[in-house]
Amino acid sequence: MKIWIGGEVDSDISESFRIIRNKIESAINYIISDKHYGDGLVSWDIIIVIKKNDGKFSFKYNKRKKETDIRLPIKYDLFNNSTEKKRKEIVLISLLDCLEILKRSKMIDIDFDELNEDLKKITL
Repeated sequence: MKIWIGGEVDSDISESFRIIRNKIESAINYIISDKHYGDGLVSWDIIIVIKKNDGKFSFKYNKRKKETDIRLPIKYDLFNNSTEKKRKEIVLISLLDCLEILKRSKMIDIDFDELNEDLKKITL
């Protein structure tokens, strides 16, 4: 399994988001690349939306490709008014919250609890 994180962000925060996204995506993929969480998910694809006019959460799961297509909004002011360390926390907490939503989505053959525990080990 792997995670892919994209972004749809306002231009004034795009560079700081890009740096944080790259660090988090690399750290997560490093931890989960050699693990097996089940056969139900091959690619956890997320677009984080940080815009002044808040985005909406959406979730799609392609059972055949075993991929998600998730739009995960983060409040613009919360992100923009935070330090780099806090921004990393905000993104990681949002990803953990996203896992809880996936867990309730009736996706099968995925060990969400183990994945959740592995993500909590990430330090940036």
